[in-house]
Amino acid sequence: MTNTTTYVRPTLFVLSTLALFFCAVPLLRAHFIWIEVADQKAYAYFGEGPDPSTTEMANYLEKLTLHQYTVDGKKSPVALSLHEAAYRSQKKITEPTVLGGSMDWGLFDRAQTKFHLIYHAKHIAAKTETKEEKETFAKLAAATDLPLEIIPKFDGKDIVFHITYQKKPLSGATIDLITPELENRSLKTDDQGNATLAVDQEGLWALRTMTAVTLDENDPRAKEAQEVRHYTTLTLNLTK
Repeated sequence: MTNTTTYVRPTLFVLSTLALFFCAVPLLRAHFIWIEVADQKAYAYFGEGPDPSTTEMANYLEKLTLHQYTVDGKKSPVALSLHEAAYRSQKKITEPTVLGGSMDWGLFDRAQTKFHLIYHAKHIAAKTETKEEKETFAKLAAATDLPLEIIPKFDGKDIVFHITYQKKPLSGATIDLITPELENRSLKTDDQGNATLAVDQEGLWALRTMTAVTLDENDPRAKEAQEVRHYTTLTLNLTK
């Protein structure tokens, strides 16, 4: 059963308060990297959802490495620079395409628990109204090479999200969603790493999931942390 609540966009007052809080605490639990394409430019945000937040928060994206992938398998880097409350590309992003990126935050210490934190983010910029467009969409969705992936694929009127870690299905993973109408929902993957969504709203859908991996004792990072936590997001526009 899908759980539903409401996602509230931050007000200016709340954003200002969070910005001050960030000066003392470098990360809030609910903040992730989000990628979007607007006016033929790629935008990267750091926040609870795929919205511009504040310049202070955007500064955390300095180490983000972003790539553009095409249907024919070509991969090229996308340079980003700070622009107001986001990081923005200088080059034009031509659709259909998919963008994917990662950022190694490094060691993070929260509530006396230390772990290595790595963010991933993905945006699919492609129409999905016709059969041909959906075929192109499916190719783009599978074109990225992020360690932790959300790979969407149409199944009739529904869409199936396939979660993989290092190319292997991730079962029992929780997928948190923000709908175009700003509702919060959640899904859980089955034994094959799949979770099905009935698309009942048109517009931008935002998804995120995570996995924790125990570090091998021979891994240099194991001297400071017991595990690596990967968080990944996906944004895409869907029609009913």
